[in-house]
Amino acid sequence: MLSNRNSRLRKFLHPLSSHISRTIGTAQTISQSPGYGLRLLFNSWSVPQIQSQPDVYAFAAYLAERFGCTHVITIDRPSAKDLIHLYPKFKIIGIVPGADLHFYLHQYGFGTWLDESVNFAATLSLPEGVLKRAVVVCKDLDQFDNSESLLSNLKILLDQAPVCILTSSDRDLNRACGFPTTLTHTGRWNLIELEQMLRSEGFRP
Repeated sequence: MLSNRNSRLRKFLHPLSSHISRTIGTAQTISQSPGYGLRLLFNSWSVPQIQSQPDVYAFAAYLAERFGCTHVITIDRPSAKDLIHLYPKFKIIGIVPGADLHFYLHQYGFGTWLDESVNFAATLSLPEGVLKRAVVVCKDLDQFDNSESLLSNLKILLDQAPVCILTSSDRDLNRACGFPTTLTHTGRWNLIELEQMLRSEGFRP
């Protein structure tokens, strides 16, 4: 009887505890820097609810906590819904296309944003202490024209950084599921081809 009551109580309290947790997270985001925090929250609410690979940055935050990291290096075009998983708990170093650099500097000034055209020259010059306490995120490998060069540089980063999250669209899966190209990339590789390429570049997927 007691266990049944406890079970019902947990079911009743779970939505409440989830709401409290989200409220605390929102308060922390705003309190760190009200201007940037409010803008980040507003942008995260206004972006489309459906996005490709929505759990990447939540997983990055989880890994950063587990590895005791202070920084997240992102090679991507992260949305507000992505960044809200990281800010304000982690310092963000973002490598974005030159055409998007002004947008990120203006919208998300709490991060350090670098031009993709000079990305690795700048990133590799970061202090060793930063790289050793950083999670590297490279989302949608297939969006980069020179993937081999990117992987080579990622491997150099991993000489210092403890962990890297690397994702790519699966060509076969996307075709089988009929995903529209507005939601995800078509994909240049299937899973087997991607694994073979990573091994040829010296990774252990």
